[in-house]
Amino acid sequence: MALTVDLEVVTLTGTYVDLVGNPVAGSVTFTPQTIIKDTDQNQIIVNNVITEVLDANGSFSVILPVTDDSDVVPQPFSYEVEEVFSGGRTFNIVLPAGGGAVDIADLSPAVSAAVAAGFVTTTQFNAITGRLTTANAAVTQVTAIQDNIEAAAVGATDAAAAAQSAQVAGINQFLLMGL
Repeated sequence: MALTVDLEVVTLTGTYVDLVGNPVAGSVTFTPQTIIKDTDQNQIIVNNVITEVLDANGSFSVILPVTDDSDVVPQPFSYEVEEVFSGGRTFNIVLPAGGGAVDIADLSPAVSAAVAAGFVTTTQFNAITGRLTTANAAVTQVTAIQDNIEAAAVGATDAAAAAQSAQVAGINQFLLMGL
């Protein structure tokens, strides 16, 4: 059974490419965040997952009910979008009535300046990695020095005990000789 004709829909499109322009392989899922009721037709629309597989160009096109149709409750509602490919995100969108075709690039969240500022360049990453390697080498040296100090302390304790034993043995020797 098809959706009722009075239910307003929109065509959502999108194209995903990598940094050099190659099409991305994967899919995009859309899940309404609630069960919807078409009040005119007294029809329940279940919030099942709609999956669109990206074509050879990394593109998709899907027809979805708008999120603010006056004939449905609750309204407005939203769709959870999951990009199912390496580096994909999960975010929510709304599809308002009267918008015609919509491109997901106009709805997906961009990385904020604050988040982007947290990214590091390859040069910065390599510098941090170099410092970490140097720090790990220093920790290894400190651990070795600590082990040597502990071994020296044990040796000193053993030497002191041996000296004490030698002194006692020397005193006992003199006592036996009658001195």
